[in-house]
Amino acid sequence: MGARQVGAVLVIALCLATAVGASSGANAANQAQPQQITPDTVVMDVQIHENGTASWEVRYRTRLDDAESTAGFESYAADVENNSTESNRQFVDRMTGTIASAEQATGREMEGRNFDVRADVREFPQRYGIVVYSFQWTGFADTSGDNVRVGDALSGLYLDGKTRLIISWPESYEATTIRPEPTEPRNGSAVWIGPMTFASDEPRLVLAPPSAGPLDLPWRPVARDGRVGVGTAREPPQQRGARSPVARASWRARQAEGHRGRVRLDRGQDESGRRESPRAGRDRELPAR
Repeated sequence: MGARQVGAVLVIALCLATAVGASSGANAANQAQPQQITPDTVVMDVQIHENGTASWEVRYRTRLDDAESTAGFESYAADVENNSTESNRQFVDRMTGTIASAEQATGREMEGRNFDVRADVREFPQRYGIVVYSFQWTGFADTSGDNVRVGDALSGLYLDGKTRLIISWPESYEATTIRPEPTEPRNGSAVWIGPMTFASDEPRLVLAPPSAGPLDLPWRPVARDGRVGVGTAREPPQQRGARSPVARASWRARQAEGHRGRVRLDRGQDESGRRESPRAGRDRELPAR
């Protein structure tokens, strides 16, 4: 299956869930066909994790502007609460097929886990019915290199005028590449709003991990201008070039274990911190902490 076909399969899976089945309260016992409620907006919210797994939420929001639609949705929400497994079954089947297609297209092992569905009524301030499908998609992003690469599982995705895609990433990561340009760039996420069709090699994001900070060296007391302070235990300059990396690592380890260093006490104090006579100030040798 080609990259663009993966996006098409995902569209089909999502469209099959857009007609929310909701039984009307009066006829729930003997109604053969559920009432169909068409959502006003669909949001695909994808949170990328460092290990390549993505936490998905697909939210369908339907405006409830009359008593009939409100009663129908409330009945459906009650059905979801009482039997979420059955309410979730069609979505699980379709998304499992989509994930299998993406696995075949990318050559990367993938799996859908922890599927769930919930439904409730909210005020925005207008009254809306919200259906939220959630699941974990393992292997969604490529973590084989130095960076996390996102998007090959969604290649060629189509967003209609009611749908938006949100991809977010860990706070410590930096997005060095985002294609195509987001409709709404945000801090830590990218938002694309339909209608639009991604190219066969889009969407694509490259997420760079946190850059390495300064070398983590042990701390020890040092003397400066006659006062005791703290600083990093650095290797003597004359030895840095001569030592091998292994030897330098060994030296740092000895420093971390408490290598003794010469410090100078503040004039006028003894080792316990008590005041001495003016003539008593002199160099002392203390163990490093």
